[in-house]
Amino acid sequence: LWIRPGDTVIVKPWEFDGDTRGDVLLKYTPAEIEWLKRKGFLKDVVDEF
Repeated sequence: LWIRPGDTVIVKPWEFDGDTRGDVLLKYTPAEIEWLKRKGFLKDVVDEF
C-alpha cells in the first residue's frame, strides 16, 4: 500500500510505541473523501504525524 502526502487514512496506534507507529486500517479514495465531506462525516482532518 502506497501512502503519499495528502492521502487521507485511518491509523490505529500500536499499544507500545503508539506515538510513532501504527497500522493503516483504511486509505480513502478521493470519491470517498468527497462523499464523507458532503454527508458531514469529515469536517476536520487531524494531522498528528
